[in-house]
Amino acid sequence: MLDAGFVTHEEFHEYAEKFGNKILLESDINRVIGEARFRTKWENVITGGHGYVGSKLPIAQSLVHYQNDTWTKGDIELMTE
Repeated sequence: MLDAGFVTHEEFHEYAEKFGNKILLESDINRVIGEARFRTKWENVITGGHGYVGSKLPIAQSLVHYQNDTWTKGDIELMTE
């Protein structure tokens, strides 16, 4: 939470529900990684091929090569716009 730039739990939960924090994924991948941290989804180290790298959807594939391993408040604002 602090790594991503959030100060309070309220602010964290507000941003968690913003459109820019949501991503379309195949249901089998979403079930496996659901509430995992961005780094886990991005690196795919725990999920055995079922992170963003395992998705066939272009938006998820674009995040495989994302420049940061932390999804921040600024990232959410940018994606929401």
